[in-house]
Amino acid sequence: MKSRLIVILMGLFILGLSLPAGGKVFWKWRPGTGHSIFDTTPGWQRVYQSNVRINGSQGRLEIMGCDETLARVITRLQAAFAAQQPQATFRQSDSAGWGLIRTSDTITRVLALNLGTAAQTVVFVLTQSPRDFERSLKPSPTHFLAKFAAYPGSSVQSFMEDETAAARLEMSTAPGHPESVLSFFDASFEQNGYHRLTADAGRATANAGIAIFQKDTSLYYVLVQSSSQVNESMITVLHKQLRME
Repeated sequence: MKSRLIVILMGLFILGLSLPAGGKVFWKWRPGTGHSIFDTTPGWQRVYQSNVRINGSQGRLEIMGCDETLARVITRLQAAFAAQQPQATFRQSDSAGWGLIRTSDTITRVLALNLGTAAQTVVFVLTQSPRDFERSLKPSPTHFLAKFAAYPGSSVQSFMEDETAAARLEMSTAPGHPESVLSFFDASFEQNGYHRLTADAGRATANAGIAIFQKDTSLYYVLVQSSSQVNESMITVLHKQLRME
């Protein structure tokens, strides 16, 4: 996929690493569950996969990238799971889509985000056992950015950690529009010695904004998007500790 999506995600998660080729994953998809969409859809590429901790519970994270609109991605997902998993539910706003798929032995959460362009979508696929899923529903009350860049009034929705890749991902919601939220992060990171790698073209519009900050070997990717609620933003923060070996 020739897009900014690959540059951002590969740079954050895979720089200095390689995908776990042939590595162990938490589950193999069972035939007839609809999950084959992630492996068989033309143009969809798996850019990352790993066992992770989700709010302290075990799970598997896969990241898919594609040059398709968010609406098209959600339509594909709904069609793939409708027959085999009629209880699967999907929702969509202007900038994000999400779904919940239950089978007898797994629960999969799907989050699809566009990255500020009409036809570039990234899909996060989080799979857990029912027991781990229930345990993971209690997010941390404290942001991992609490020491210097937690947006006032924001609430953590999910926190994921991949110790092998030295990467962390936090999703939260906050009152305010993307412009004001990203401006806060600009000021907070600058005050703490971080350099903004993205140019002014990456600054927030009315609906979304992207920023990348670096200090020595610490790299942060911040995506702020309007949510389905009035005057509320979705904040996705990914932290990668680069390995300079």
